[in-house]
Amino acid sequence: MLRLGGLHKALLLGHAAHTCALVDIVAQDGQQWIKVSTVTETRLLFELAKAEWEGADSDSDNDGDGLLVDGLAHASINNETLANSQDSVCQNKNDDERVEIIRQVQDLHKAALAHKVHYKHPSVSVILPKISKEPPAEISCILDTIRSLGATVHIGPLAPPDFQFAFSNIAPNPFANLTSILNVDCTILLALVSDLSHQATTPEPWFNKAISRQIELEKQEQLLPSTLWPAMAGKDLVCTKEAARRMQEIVDTIGTESERRRTDLLILLPGPTQEKASDALRRGFAELSNYAIPSDWILPIRVVDFNVHDISHLPPAAQKVKQSLTSINQSVFFYGWTTGLSTLTSNRTVAKQIEGIVEGEEGEQVGPKVWLCATARSLVGKEKGRRDLIRMVEEEF
Repeated sequence: MLRLGGLHKALLLGHAAHTCALVDIVAQDGQQWIKVSTVTETRLLFELAKAEWEGADSDSDNDGDGLLVDGLAHASINNETLANSQDSVCQNKNDDERVEIIRQVQDLHKAALAHKVHYKHPSVSVILPKISKEPPAEISCILDTIRSLGATVHIGPLAPPDFQFAFSNIAPNPFANLTSILNVDCTILLALVSDLSHQATTPEPWFNKAISRQIELEKQEQLLPSTLWPAMAGKDLVCTKEAARRMQEIVDTIGTESERRRTDLLILLPGPTQEKASDALRRGFAELSNYAIPSDWILPIRVVDFNVHDISHLPPAAQKVKQSLTSINQSVFFYGWTTGLSTLTSNRTVAKQIEGIVEGEEGEQVGPKVWLCATARSLVGKEKGRRDLIRMVEEEF
């Protein structure tokens, strides 16, 4: 059964070979490319015969039993021609491109090798519903050639669709691959306590362009109920000590009273502080938010102490990634990488930087699991101290 994580037809370009490939379905969050072809066995047999005829010596006579070509619609094929055609495609690689479905899969294969999605090359699947489960030997030869390109081949009639299942899976689920425990970085911690995320905010003359833009975005998308809370639903949440420390410094520097109170509810710092029940913490948030706090948001976020020095167990690309990151980003992303946890972040620059380094290395090295939130939320904060904060953040992030 093919589970669709987004359904659309896309034109994919293989950069290295400048190859264009048309794929019918992009599934599994881009990691599976599916080609659906309604080509029949009869059509493939004609193409096999045509490949044999075109591959024959142009100087030879065409009088014998064989092939009369007046367009494919008038082609006649005998058993000897089909046998020769099978040998042609199975043994002569130059004839492969004369069979259209093979040529299409070759283009998809080249395009897949030129792309990486989440550190891996996409897999290619081919669905041929009009090819029988036990095709003739000549057709089996074509299928074997397709499989030799690394593609998975599905043949035979498709089962009647379960429309309820199909409709529930046709739209991409951005949370499908998240781990049961989530590693939350500083940018998301700030979004969870920001006044911008919890209440209508009146623009002030001293707001910078980023905050003014975030106010407008919040009116349209409501980041917490539409994105962050669904992503965190029912999942235990952790953050590194460095992320919690930096977030606390920012809140202490410019946070409003309500942002400070939310921070106290959000994070369980190491030490003798008595832990409050999750439902009590949610009730505290409800007093400070215009939104209904979901009952499956598990609080508090627990702080973990992580030593980033030993990365010998990670892929070779890890050393190059480490050298490119600041200490706080090393802490956040290497903790997620080491533990295999999904890291939630809105730091697009760093996320793409890590992805670029890992995917640029030889082989299919796998980097950290990063779930990128499309938009960020800053603290509304206070005008006083914001300039010093901006300098501090630029140095750390």
